Amino acid sequence: MSLQDHDIAELTERVWSSFLGLDLSRTEWDATADLATCVTGCVQIAGEWNGAVTLHCSEPLARQATSILFETEAAEATFEEMQDTIGELTNMIGGNFKVLLPQPTQLSLPAVIEGSDYSLVIPGTTPQHVIHFESDGRPLRVSILAKCQ
Repeated sequence: MSLQDHDIAELTERVWSSFLGLDLSRTEWDATADLATCVTGCVQIAGEWNGAVTLHCSEPLARQATSILFETEAAEATFEEMQDTIGELTNMIGGNFKVLLPQPTQLSLPAVIEGSDYSLVIPGTTPQHVIHFESDGRPLRVSILAKCQ
């Protein structure tokens, strides 16, 4: 597969902008970024290409996205609404990525986790693309993990 980081960044920015109406810009990862509490979405892809797409963001950014989608105040966003929002964003990014892959492929339903001090491990995969963004100064990371051959 010959996709480059800029291809993944472009489709992520397009989904973010069209779904939420927010700007998203690439950035270098700031290790001091506010990620005390995070929300992570994941979809797996199986078929001619096998792997996963993850979306990892700060809780404030997940709340902001949820408030836009559900037309509520960010402070009022429930965990279930944040799960729906991050799950749908992950699904849309994964679906746009899936179109660029050799076919046939299948996309799983999204899984979403939230909390602090956790790591998401998808056994048998290795990061192929890890792209950092920010939206309104809040961090977001999209990773493409490919199944090891």
